[in-house]
Amino acid sequence: NGVFLTFDDGPTPGVTEWILATLKLYDAKATFFVLGNMLGTGSADEVQRAISLGCEIGNHSYSHPYLTKISEEDIVREIASTNEKISAISGTNYECKVYRPPNGDLSRRVMDVLYENGIYMYPIFWSSDSRDWEYRSKYSKGQITREEAVQGTFNTIVRETSEGTVILMHDIQEITPDVVKLVLEKYTAEGYSFVTVSELFDFENNQDPNAYFYRYRSTKSIVPVS
Repeated sequence: NGVFLTFDDGPTPGVTEWILATLKLYDAKATFFVLGNMLGTGSADEVQRAISLGCEIGNHSYSHPYLTKISEEDIVREIASTNEKISAISGTNYECKVYRPPNGDLSRRVMDVLYENGIYMYPIFWSSDSRDWEYRSKYSKGQITREEAVQGTFNTIVRETSEGTVILMHDIQEITPDVVKLVLEKYTAEGYSFVTVSELFDFENNQDPNAYFYRYRSTKSIVPVS
């Protein structure tokens, strides 16, 4: 009976840390798909704290390109260099199991290239898009109030969420920590638990030797990438 929180594009000082504090308050876990170019010395605390709280760190590439539109060499570099930075900054030689292709842009070619270069990771998408970036943009342009941006994002999540939903948010949007609090309040009160995507899919016990190669892992409501 779980709902699965995922965050892209961070870590971001002043945003990720507040999300982590809220997760701790509710004894909840989440998966953070980080960008390699956001992993400086100033982000080590957020990454290490997330790991210490039982959260998962995933790979979201180094510079957020469309993976299907770049060379094979660049595909490998985008993922491998980010894995290396995550491992180094974690302080524990952390090994990523999952990645989320930027913009949801994935093809069999990209998966083959990673597999053939020894990068065995599971692609993870989402089944509820919070649109936090869109509401944040409307707020920044003065089209809506901050309260309306937070509530609008929350309402979007609620419309698309049920048991097993993988929720997409971004820990670069300053409204997102407030949205996370509302989500945790609602679904914790309703008896839902919050764990990482690897716990959801139980990768450790998956015995399929081709799983890295061709199988797309996500909730039943998501259409597989061809």
